[in-house]
Amino acid sequence: MEVESLLLRDLLEETKDGDWGQGTPSEGLVPYRVIRGADFPAVRLGNVSEIPLRFLRSETVHRRTLKSDDILIETAGGSRDRPTGRTLLITERSLQSLDSPATCASFCRFLRVNPEKASPRYVYWYLQSLYSGGAMWEHQVQHTGIARFQYTRFAETVRIPLPARSVQDKVAGALGSLDDKIELNHRMNHTLEDMARAIFKSWFVDFDPARTGHPLFPHSFQSSKLGPIPRGWKVGSFAELCQVSIGGDWGKDQAFEGAVEAVCLRGVDLEHLRRSGTADPPRRLISRSSIEKRRMTSNDVLVAASGAGPIGRPLWISPAISKHFDLPVVYSNFCKRLTAGSAESAIYLDRVLYNLRESGELFDYVVGTSVPNLDLTGLLRAEILLPPSSVLKAFANAMTPIIERLYSLETRILVAIRDALLPKLLSDEIRVGQTEKIVREVT
Repeated sequence: MEVESLLLRDLLEETKDGDWGQGTPSEGLVPYRVIRGADFPAVRLGNVSEIPLRFLRSETVHRRTLKSDDILIETAGGSRDRPTGRTLLITERSLQSLDSPATCASFCRFLRVNPEKASPRYVYWYLQSLYSGGAMWEHQVQHTGIARFQYTRFAETVRIPLPARSVQDKVAGALGSLDDKIELNHRMNHTLEDMARAIFKSWFVDFDPARTGHPLFPHSFQSSKLGPIPRGWKVGSFAELCQVSIGGDWGKDQAFEGAVEAVCLRGVDLEHLRRSGTADPPRRLISRSSIEKRRMTSNDVLVAASGAGPIGRPLWISPAISKHFDLPVVYSNFCKRLTAGSAESAIYLDRVLYNLRESGELFDYVVGTSVPNLDLTGLLRAEILLPPSSVLKAFANAMTPIIERLYSLETRILVAIRDALLPKLLSDEIRVGQTEKIVREVT
């Protein structure tokens, strides 16, 4: 039996462009959280902490206030490798996590599906399938440096197949349950990061083990340039702990003789890996000799050294990271590689840098205005606490189970399953019951 289909525009009861508003409050403006296309991946995983607070006109913003089951679509931005047209489902949980009402930015628009005509979540997953299948490319236009999505053409030409409502609900429910499991893993990873941060603070800021009689820690303190520290420990520089290694390589996007495909980590990928244990870095073509020179070990820490957003964000290169990707792993030329004398020292180095960034002290070593850069020469001279090797080994032993759990393959497997099942469920090539069985077998 032929399945009914309707144009996207005919399924909507409301759609409007977003509003970026103003950066500061003033009369007639009200505070709103404004979701950008760049926020889509994090919000989908339940993280709303980076959504900016903006101030919008009180007389019109109610027309753009988001509701549960609204769909956001990115209408400008994109890149050579990624088209516009990404979508995000707004959930009640996301809205409740925010401290203000929400709308979308001006490079996005919201779609409000009429629930009497179709399941909004089914429509969302159908749009996700179009994007992952590459169907959004034909709706791009680029007259300047910014790619734009031809939304009106898209809404007036794309037809959404509509099986029975019960089938729509089951398909949306099955795919949504996979997303829920991925989000749960992401929340667990936040807990793991909180644990790692708490252990570092307890050991190397508050010195709790020294105060409670831990056998590896002295039971008395001495004065130092950094304040009281356990007796026998010393204060030194970053240069005594590590050295700057060879710079990164962004490679090329077109084939050349001797080229090898590799995963190239950027500053933003370092943050995603730390937060969620997974990332989607670009794949670049890099010479085999360059890969060999930049092949990282567990003695290495990468740090984002250029760019306003992720600058200063570090990441210890755990062996689990190399296993996480199916290609050689290198790093872009916006990252710097710090090589320590041992894996234990590298784990400690990573936490020290992270703690300095969280406290804001690391930004004392950022230079430049239009393009901020990390002054590594100055940073290497900075004074830090240098615990004895026995304490560093014990700290590494405490961190290792946390890090291994963070980079477990479960989330990556769930994402791969979800993306593989998406077109098959929507085309009825595979049934919902089979999906539920697959998910049970991998979790």
